[in-house]
Amino acid sequence: MRNRAIFRESAVQRYIQRRDKDVFPRLLRPPVFIFLWILLSLGLLAGLLVWNIRVPVYTGAPGVILQGKTVGQLEAVIFVSPGQLTAVRPGQTVLLQIGANGPHLQQTITSVTAQVLSPVQIRANYALTDSLGLVVSQPAVVAVVTLQEGSALQGYAGSLVGANIQIGTRSALSLLPVLDRLLGA
Repeated sequence: MRNRAIFRESAVQRYIQRRDKDVFPRLLRPPVFIFLWILLSLGLLAGLLVWNIRVPVYTGAPGVILQGKTVGQLEAVIFVSPGQLTAVRPGQTVLLQIGANGPHLQQTITSVTAQVLSPVQIRANYALTDSLGLVVSQPAVVAVVTLQEGSALQGYAGSLVGANIQIGTRSALSLLPVLDRLLGA
């Protein structure tokens, strides 16, 4: 009796070829896979954009509105903390809020004292008496902002002023608490 194969030769070869192919499971269909790559790309692009956006950093300080050296001119005298001596310089932008309900102004710093002054020196140099002298309770750097001449602000002489001085910028990502520590901003 002859050894006869029960399967045809071509059928056995097709079976072996199919078994040798690597078959990956189809977890995602091609449109979903492309959508996920586009979504990842957009997320990375948004992250890069936010990384490059710079937001201003401000320091707050109290101050007073005083008569300037010339008639009809007002000056905002701002008392900045001693730690900001190197950060505050002439030409920087200042946002002023005169009084509690007064106008908001955007001005630039005209001059800054070169050193930290004591409260007694500040009161003497700027003739701060009575309640205006109470604004200065600790050593400070004095920044002066010359206001535009005009009758609209003349009524505010002797008023308290709140100032926000722009001392720099930082990345928008550093506003997130975890990334703030990682970036060291």
